[in-house]
Amino acid sequence: MKIIKYLGKDLNGKSFSGTCKYDELDKIKKEFSEKGLYIYKISRKIFWKKVFYVKPNLLDISIMCSKLNIMLSSGISISKAFMSLESQSQNKLLKYTISDIIGQLMQGRSLYLSIKKFKTIFPDYMIEMIGVGEESGNLEGVLKELSEYYEREYKIHSDLKSALVYPALTFIISICIVIYLTSSIIPKFIDIMNFSNIKIPLITSFIISAFKFLNIYFFYIISIVFAFITILYKFLKSKVGKYILDSMKMKLPYFNKIYSEILMLKIVSSMRILSLSGVNILRALYVTSKTIGNNVIEQRMNDSISEIKRGKSIHNAFKKCKIGNDLFLYMIKTGEESGNLDFIFHKLQIIFASDVQRNLKVLVKVVEPIIIIFLSFFIGIFIVAAIMPIFNIMDSIS
Repeated sequence: MKIIKYLGKDLNGKSFSGTCKYDELDKIKKEFSEKGLYIYKISRKIFWKKVFYVKPNLLDISIMCSKLNIMLSSGISISKAFMSLESQSQNKLLKYTISDIIGQLMQGRSLYLSIKKFKTIFPDYMIEMIGVGEESGNLEGVLKELSEYYEREYKIHSDLKSALVYPALTFIISICIVIYLTSSIIPKFIDIMNFSNIKIPLITSFIISAFKFLNIYFFYIISIVFAFITILYKFLKSKVGKYILDSMKMKLPYFNKIYSEILMLKIVSSMRILSLSGVNILRALYVTSKTIGNNVIEQRMNDSISEIKRGKSIHNAFKKCKIGNDLFLYMIKTGEESGNLDFIFHKLQIIFASDVQRNLKVLVKVVEPIIIIFLSFFIGIFIVAAIMPIFNIMDSIS
């Protein structure tokens, strides 16, 4: 049984420490809480166990931000708010993470520095926005906006996953059918035809030969594929690879439209929250560029920051750096002229959110028939390869 070490404090601030079995930690925390004692730090030795826990999704992040906003708005201190979150959390990884954050808060650290340690668990944008909220004194407002932001993100991700579930299942079933036909049905007819000296159809012969080749060199093929995927994965994780991949995403026919709209929705949502928090436009653009998740747009936004520093308007800087479509640029120009960019970002957020939802629904309706047609053609080849030997055998009998 894993033994862990913990550190705690009582109501007078006196520290204490101890060890316990890993599975008994929650029970001990409850007993200490009833006595006015609190465990604020757990030994890092248990960290390896955390990797087996489920990482909180966007909905968990949205709910967390919403709860924090409500509690802070009600006058509850930040440390007590996180204590309440810890007791309510159902996600084990999030629970232990919050426990660590509480310990750091009790040591006098800011929420930004406390949560920044967990970049693998919390989104970069959330971490940076919390820092902005603390600096501006508007943490409650930022948390409310973050809750709504990640709720929208979760809906978009859910719609994308829903659009991919049907094609993925259909593809897996098709592969199973092909393997069954190639390994069980076609070989039986081949044996009959060889025994009867009947000519084997060309398409059937080709498929059988390909299948035999795969059987003989299976491990070699798997090794090559695995090596290729590993190299490709490492390349795509590099700066150049990420840039190329992000560039390809923006050029795929039809999909590039939806992807670009999702990026624009992220930009206007981020800019609205930062603008409402009193962040100047250059800082807002910088924070947004670092959290947008696309290296091409990040580079363009950095270029636009340089243009603005040279004295250009936001509209002209965006236009020169090719950020956004005509509607986006026109609205930004209107916002600058009227001095009401906050309102314009809000309107653009509504427009892009509506466009993304509508286009995702269209995408699902378009993708499904295309996948069916493609798979029908794919499976049809193997069915023809299985049926043609039957006709040849019947002709031979006749």
